[in-house]
Amino acid sequence: MSLGKRYVLAIMVVFSGCNMHFTRSNINIAIVGMVNRTYQESLSSTGNSTTESVCGGEHVGSSNNNDGPFMYSNTQQTLLLSSYYYGYCLFSIAGGYVVHKYGIRRTVSSGLLIAGLLTLTIPSILKTDEGRSGDFYGLYICIFLRALIGVTHVVIGPAAAGSWTKWGPESELSFLTSLTFCPNVLGTSILNTFGGWLGSIFGWESIFYVTSLSNITVGLIWYFIIAESPESHPSISEKEKSYIIKSRREQKTKSDQKIPVFDIFTSPAIFGIIIANLTSNWGTLTLAILFPKYLADVQGYDIASVGWMSGITSCLNLVACLFAGKICDIIHQKWKVSRLNLIRGCVIIAGVPSAMFAFSMSLVGCNILLILCLVCLQNFCMGFDSAGSKPNAAFIAPAFAGFIMSIQNCMACTPGFISPVIAGGILDGEGDIESKWRTIFQLEAVVLFLGAVAFCFLGSASIQPWAEQNNEKKLIPSSE
Repeated sequence: MSLGKRYVLAIMVVFSGCNMHFTRSNINIAIVGMVNRTYQESLSSTGNSTTESVCGGEHVGSSNNNDGPFMYSNTQQTLLLSSYYYGYCLFSIAGGYVVHKYGIRRTVSSGLLIAGLLTLTIPSILKTDEGRSGDFYGLYICIFLRALIGVTHVVIGPAAAGSWTKWGPESELSFLTSLTFCPNVLGTSILNTFGGWLGSIFGWESIFYVTSLSNITVGLIWYFIIAESPESHPSISEKEKSYIIKSRREQKTKSDQKIPVFDIFTSPAIFGIIIANLTSNWGTLTLAILFPKYLADVQGYDIASVGWMSGITSCLNLVACLFAGKICDIIHQKWKVSRLNLIRGCVIIAGVPSAMFAFSMSLVGCNILLILCLVCLQNFCMGFDSAGSKPNAAFIAPAFAGFIMSIQNCMACTPGFISPVIAGGILDGEGDIESKWRTIFQLEAVVLFLGAVAFCFLGSASIQPWAEQNNEKKLIPSSE
């Protein structure tokens, strides 16, 4: 029995998303082996803050000999860490238009291929800064390049979300759309775990080279095996094609269908999605971008230890991503619980307990075992948003899910540069290192809690009036 073509698409959606997150996250691990921490601490001790201390001497696996060649301050490091998101956020909405106009096949393959080629150049450019204490030309060129890589990836999210408008049967919609968000965790977890290992054995440059090769490979595969719709797939079975066409939520879609931009930008339901996505991503991206730095700077671990610790703490998030959507589908079908209540429940789980765990992180000091447990639990809870606000566009506006996803990405990824830049300012400011990180974690907790509350008031699960094709009768009954 051959694998259904919609499941092949689902696998490729996961692979393409993983590569996007490989590329986002490679710098998070590589920087542990790049930065000269002796220089960084000397800046702290002679500047506005007190000398930074770490807990590393108390833990097995820490390394006292982990200085890299680059003398970057905390602020410069966080600029590099967040640089991908500048281009990604700025052009996300444009990415939605491109996918809506040209489809998923050419756009995703082109984005991955270009990103892979650009990533290949980063190590050699960064090496021009080795041994310098100023005039970091390589740093600022790479900040620009990573922002450009973010631009090439803007099509992946909208393509993944929009593909289920044509490929997703109603009975599998929560499961298939939740898969769109599994790479958020899977890609980061894989890169962190194996990136730390690569960096410790082959050097930090190898992390970029492997990421580049992976982007190029998946981009080529995507181009040759993915079709825009069941109708245009050359080898799909008639049985599967008929099943998808008859049971998908949107019966007919057109690439030239006019997007109701004004209605989208004034819809309370869209505001609910954006707010919940932004705050959920604040928690996810704060951990993805800054937790490796925290483990290195405060806990004192080397690149290999930072890699597997960052990777293992993401695993429970992946479990939640994989099963939350399927569980919601089962509950909806068996017990007739409304989609709205299921989505709200997932958003609350993703926000409120996560906020509690983030706040607890600010109080535990050097207890690394407790820290890892708290981060695991926080990641697990945040994974429920993969069946909450994140795929919500497929329920309220299936014909425009790809474009709405581009808006979600634009706003929801702003924490990718806002959170690190704020953290960089805090870390280069006055006070001891423990109090600085306490502030960062407490801010994360407040943001997570407020986002969950906001969605409960604004969220919806019914097809919106402006999303009904030609303003005709709804295609399916309201799921509320």
